[in-house]
Amino acid sequence: MTSPIVPLHYFIHVPKTAGVTVRAWLADAFERDEILFIYPGAIAEAPDGHTYSFETVVREHHRLLPTFRVFFGHYHFNSEWFVREGCRGLGFVREPKARAVSWYRYAVTNAETLPGPEMAQVADAVREGRAGMKQLYEEIGLLDLDNATVRYFAAANDPVGEIGEEQVQRAIDNVERHFDFVGHLDWFEQSMRSIADVLDRPYEPSEAKNVSAGASSRDLLGEFDADFLDSITRFDREFVDYIEGKYFR
Repeated sequence: MTSPIVPLHYFIHVPKTAGVTVRAWLADAFERDEILFIYPGAIAEAPDGHTYSFETVVREHHRLLPTFRVFFGHYHFNSEWFVREGCRGLGFVREPKARAVSWYRYAVTNAETLPGPEMAQVADAVREGRAGMKQLYEEIGLLDLDNATVRYFAAANDPVGEIGEEQVQRAIDNVERHFDFVGHLDWFEQSMRSIADVLDRPYEPSEAKNVSAGASSRDLLGEFDADFLDSITRFDREFVDYIEGKYFR
C-alpha cells in the first residue's frame, strides 16, 4: 500500500511580520530536503538550504524534490501555481500601521544591501536626504508600503493606490479556501504553537530575530503622518481585522 502524500504547505512571508524568527524555527524543525526557501539568494539561517527564486519554482516545479513539505518566502499566494494536489497555506500578519513603519525603518537602514530597483531608489533617496516615508512613497511608489498584506494574500500586483475591496475579498477567499492557519504578531506564541501543530513539529519559544533597534514600531506611530498611514493601510486593516476575528477573538 502506498503512503499518503503529505500536503505541501505554502508559508507566506509578508515583510516585517516576524518572518525571520519563523524562518529560523522552520530551518531547525525540518530537514534540509523538507523545506524550500523562496528568495533571490541564500538566507543566514540555512546557508546550504534549498533557496530558489519564485520564477524558478514556477518554471521548474516538476523538478522539485518530492520530499519538500514547506515552501517559505516572499511570494504572493496563488493557488494556480500549486505544485501538488492538497497544498495548503500558512502565514502571519501584523497590525498594519506598525508593519508599515517597521518596513520603512528597515528599508531606509538597509537599502544599500537589499536587492531590487526599488531599494536602489530608496538608497539614493537616503543618500540625498529625502527619505521621509511619505516622500519616498510619493516619489517611488513602494509596493511593500501600499496595503502589502492584502497584496501577498490576494496575489495582487496592482499599481500603487489601486488596492481595494476586490483584492481584500480575494485575500479573504484564499484564506477560507486554502489556508490552515494565519498567525498574528500580537499573539505570537499562540500563533507559533498553532502553526507547529499544523506542521506536526515541536515548538519552543526562542529569541526574536531581525528586530529593529530602539523603540517598537507601534510606539513610533505618532512620529508619522496619521492620515497618510491610514491611506496606505486601510485595506490591510480590513483584512487583518478579519484574521483577528477568525483566529483570535
